Amino acid sequence: MPEPLQTPVAQQATVQAIVAPVPEKIGRRTVLLVEDDALIRINTAEMLQDAGLIVVEAGSAEEAKAALQTMAVDVLVTDLNLPGASGCELAAEARALRPTTLIVYATGDPSSVVGEQDAIVVSKPYDAAKLAKNIAEGETGSFSEAKVASRQTSGEEEEV
Repeated sequence: MPEPLQTPVAQQATVQAIVAPVPEKIGRRTVLLVEDDALIRINTAEMLQDAGLIVVEAGSAEEAKAALQTMAVDVLVTDLNLPGASGCELAAEARALRPTTLIVYATGDPSSVVGEQDAIVVSKPYDAAKLAKNIAEGETGSFSEAKVASRQTSGEEEEV
């Protein structure tokens, strides 16, 4: 039996949308996942798909900007240090196009996003289940405004 055809995960200037089954608690939301480390991006995309989200992957700020111009994005999950622009610059562009976009910064240095408003900060390495939970809670408005503005999460257990 022949092997199934496999598409490369990241091709330059190509954004790939992957659709997964939808659990009731999250609903169908489109997440733009921007991460220049292919292994982290692949693993995170798979986790988010398993949570029922539509995931669009981008390996650079340029790929992410192209996606933002061509589709409605509900959630932006972005690394801070990206080729082409910072995650903060990318978030500002996403919000300019769609002010209701939920922003999630994924970073190894949470102190670098101090002062960013209306965003969730997730410390690397992060737990996939916790990331999906943060997205679901952020989308439903379960966070108070103060919590969203300064939320920092890691792989450690944390009370919400």
